Amino acid sequence: MSPLFVVFGFVLMVFGADYFVKGAVNIANRLGLPPLIIGLTIVAWGTSMPELAVSLSAAGKDADEGTGLALGNLIGSNIANVFLIGGVGALMLPLACPPKQLRRDALWLTVATIFTIFIGALGQLTAWFGALLIGLLIVQATTLYLSVKEQENPGIETPSDLPASGGLFRAVAIFLGGLVAVVFGSELLVSHAILIAQQLQISGAVIGVTMVAVGTSLPELVTTIAAARQGQRDVIIGNIVGSNIANIVLVLGAVSLIAPGNIPSDLLDGDLWVMALSSGVFLSILLAARTINRFWALIFLGVFALYVAWQFKFFGLL
Repeated sequence: MSPLFVVFGFVLMVFGADYFVKGAVNIANRLGLPPLIIGLTIVAWGTSMPELAVSLSAAGKDADEGTGLALGNLIGSNIANVFLIGGVGALMLPLACPPKQLRRDALWLTVATIFTIFIGALGQLTAWFGALLIGLLIVQATTLYLSVKEQENPGIETPSDLPASGGLFRAVAIFLGGLVAVVFGSELLVSHAILIAQQLQISGAVIGVTMVAVGTSLPELVTTIAAARQGQRDVIIGNIVGSNIANIVLVLGAVSLIAPGNIPSDLLDGDLWVMALSSGVFLSILLAARTINRFWALIFLGVFALYVAWQFKFFGLL
């Protein structure tokens, strides 16, 4: 029955993501906010819920092993967000973003990534560091809100297939319904995919670094596909950058507060630096070339395939 649940979970996420994006963009229009801001906050935080649920569950089971799985899930998800989700999004719709907004968001992601590297250097998650990360999340959200208030014309785009009728309550209902479907579908898919992997006797370490990380990133993937279909470049970029920020400041912050513990040294051998490099490359291309076209999309997808292959080889499966 597990394969059927995997298919059902994926279908549920696809349909839920379509309404999720429509509701988010509609909320942006009703509140006078640009879709980029919605992507960086509500969409990003909502699609980070699977990472949060998986990480908190893992961290609560064992002080050391669980913390390592939680951090590995976070690192793998951020890598997948850039190379897999960014690659798919750019393949469907070349990505571009206003340089001024991107510089601000790049700064937040850079700060969050540096914080993660600093935690890795310390080798331990502590409650005070978790409180600091949650504080950073609040400051980021406040800064975004204030920056929008200063704009006289935020330049909001409305996709052609977005319903023009209905009020804010209807938009919120569509958004929440889509979010519930995306998160529930993701959890259903991941849990049964793990059962399949265990039945095939695949290493638990490989499951955590690859399947769980990619699985919890599926909401971002289906949301990106739905946004690309609607021509929402800002939502795609905001979702990727905002999700990577949220995975660090929200997920890592919550794990540090609730279940502090030691970080296994093998997580620092390469994955943490691949995560930092992926975010740096993604932002650098957008800032320098201002567009991630289909050429870069193919490179991103190729790099992600090589990364997954390296993981399997590292654990002796290839």
